[in-house]
Amino acid sequence: MADEIAASQKEWAQRKSEQEREWAEREKTLAAGEQELAELRARAAGFAQELKAAAERAAADAVERAQQQHKDAQELLRRELEGEKNVLAAKITALERTVQEQAEQLSRLEQQAEKAYAQVQEIAVRAIEGSASTKQLANLQQLFAEQVRKGSSTER
Repeated sequence: MADEIAASQKEWAQRKSEQEREWAEREKTLAAGEQELAELRARAAGFAQELKAAAERAAADAVERAQQQHKDAQELLRRELEGEKNVLAAKITALERTVQEQAEQLSRLEQQAEKAYAQVQEIAVRAIEGSASTKQLANLQQLFAEQVRKGSSTER
């Protein structure tokens, strides 16, 4: 019986030791769970602040992107306007050159018209003078012919 008591005490000591080990493990697990719970609670408490900070960062990023897009759009518009201005300036220059060339051509044509008019007048004067000379010559021939006839009639 002393052996049984010793065996029982040994078994009881082993069970007690095993129970203490299990309790220690459970206490560790429980302590780790409590620590994790405390961390999660702290994180949950800080989540509102993190969310607010993230929202502020996102808003700041969105504002910065919008400002950059606005600047880019302004630059693009400025370049388009500058290009259109250059095209229109080139058209104006070309039209001014065309106007100048046409004015010069008009001046040349006016001079040619004046020369042609002078030539026409000269030809008309010559024609009139020529027809007057022709009439005088015809009159002279007629007078001469009459005199010749009168002279032939007087000789007979």
